[in-house]
Amino acid sequence: MSLVAAVGVSEALQRVRESADALHGEIERVLTRIAEVEPTVRAFIDEPERRQRLVSEAAALKAEHSGKPPLPPLYGLLVGVKDLFRVNGFETRAGSRLPAELFVGQQAGAVTRLLDAGALVVGKTVTTEFAYFTPGPTRNPWNPDHTPGGSSSGSAAAVAAGLCHAALGTQTIGSIIRPAAFCGIVGYKPSFGRISTAGVFPFSVSADHVGILTADVAGAVRLASVLCRPWSHKAVKSESGITSRGHTARRHLIGVPSERYLAQADATACRSFERALARLEASGFGVVRSELLDDIDQVNAAHNDMIAAEFAQVHAAFFDKHRKRYSDKSVELVLRGRDVDSERLARTRKGRSVLRERVTQESRRLGVTLWASPATASAAPRGIETTGSPVLNLPWTYAGLPTITLPCGFSDDHLPLGFQLTACYDNDELLLRHAAQFEPLVSPADG
Repeated sequence: MSLVAAVGVSEALQRVRESADALHGEIERVLTRIAEVEPTVRAFIDEPERRQRLVSEAAALKAEHSGKPPLPPLYGLLVGVKDLFRVNGFETRAGSRLPAELFVGQQAGAVTRLLDAGALVVGKTVTTEFAYFTPGPTRNPWNPDHTPGGSSSGSAAAVAAGLCHAALGTQTIGSIIRPAAFCGIVGYKPSFGRISTAGVFPFSVSADHVGILTADVAGAVRLASVLCRPWSHKAVKSESGITSRGHTARRHLIGVPSERYLAQADATACRSFERALARLEASGFGVVRSELLDDIDQVNAAHNDMIAAEFAQVHAAFFDKHRKRYSDKSVELVLRGRDVDSERLARTRKGRSVLRERVTQESRRLGVTLWASPATASAAPRGIETTGSPVLNLPWTYAGLPTITLPCGFSDDHLPLGFQLTACYDNDELLLRHAAQFEPLVSPADG
């Protein structure tokens, strides 16, 4: 039995609308899949009464909308929710051993939006501790001997394994894009602030993004239209003056950042990326190389100092009391963050908008619509003790730019690789529209 069985959001929504009993049947199908696969994949936090809860919630949803067309846009969609989000009726532990009462609070706004749109929560998905680098038990559905990535480990693995139709994740460096790429699915990180982080236990208030993991781009669009505010299905005009209508050939250019930035990826990731670029060029898209991110070492240092300092601030209220319950990696990050002085933190926060403007200006200068890069520095590493490197995602997260990863190939041992696309700030709709166009072009031929 294959552990990989991702289901598209559109397909799932069509299924649950087929008959009066279709939602119950879909829940049973997913619960059966969980019973078969979850002991190996371990994407979810344990919940002994999952079946009873889901059946009850589905019955209530059905009764609420019986005879009241139209159905809400995500009626019956089964979603996983990373264990950083507060969800009514569930404990939040942030992948840690800290007491649950430290995380109590109002339900996350993103969760409420999904529920109001008719979705049902399958369960809480595993996160690395505090969304940093200490992993949980989740394994990669493509090969359980390899990491699914982090920190949205369970969300990515659950979608890839068909244990839910979509999932919520968060990203502070590369925690949506990396696990999505490692698990062979689509991960979308919006522009900073486009999806509310209210009710999500923070890592870094200046870098935290809420995002979406789905089987395909169409699914990401469906959830984005519910979660992103504001949202427009019409032509969008970015701050760089790039529009989604009336593109000339010049506006169909794809930018590629500097060799210094790309050199952070290994040969396997770079080969897969260049093959995907070649497929786009063969389809009529132009590719232009740039020196953007030639200062990647400085960008990396600024982002890492900023998030360490803010992580230390988040944990200041309870770190000293509960230090023995923290992993060594999290302890190290708190202590490192305490050494970042206020002037350095202020400079790193300012650097976000500086980099954002540099990307905008370079896009204008070159006539670039999107920036392309490898989604990860490598295929998923063997073992689950580490979650892989997020360095290819870092600058786009630091600048708060919308980013998506598309499956684009496989390593020699048949592990998925991803193709990362980034747009200028607040061009999320444009990014997703072009991602849907690129998706079949960069898709791997096998697998």
